[in-house]
Amino acid sequence: MSPEASEPTGSTSSFMITTLIGRLNESLPSTEHEKLHVYQRLAAGAGSGHAAEWHRAYRCARWAVRVASQDEDRHLRSDAKAAFEIVREIEKALGAEVLDLESIPAGHVVSPRFEVELAWVEEAARVAARAAEKRGWSSVPWEDLLRELVGDAGTPSGPG
Repeated sequence: MSPEASEPTGSTSSFMITTLIGRLNESLPSTEHEKLHVYQRLAAGAGSGHAAEWHRAYRCARWAVRVASQDEDRHLRSDAKAAFEIVREIEKALGAEVLDLESIPAGHVVSPRFEVELAWVEEAARVAARAAEKRGWSSVPWEDLLRELVGDAGTPSGPG
């Protein structure tokens, strides 16, 4: 069954993407906020299927590892280590059991089962902000992550 087939009726907005956008909005310079509006519109149609949302959160965790690992700063290296541990635990858990993400009951709120996944999204935003403090936002590939997360919803060609 595809992730889209399990989406609750009337709920097509991705909570994971929307959460990431909200956190990025808190730390991005105001000159970048218009770009976030474009991704917000795409997130509204990206779908909220449980499997898709889990995969989006996992992509955030993997992205945080890559970005934090690129820095020579000790603090970001410790972030990379923490993010790597998260990813390693995910991979270990998936190797130990097959999760049927489609069987999670659908609702209008995020299931408590997604609390951990939301932490992965929050970690990606935190790593982005810390990397930007050291290297500047222009060197943080935050738009690449958002493009990957919106996936089938389309890729923005520019603000507006």
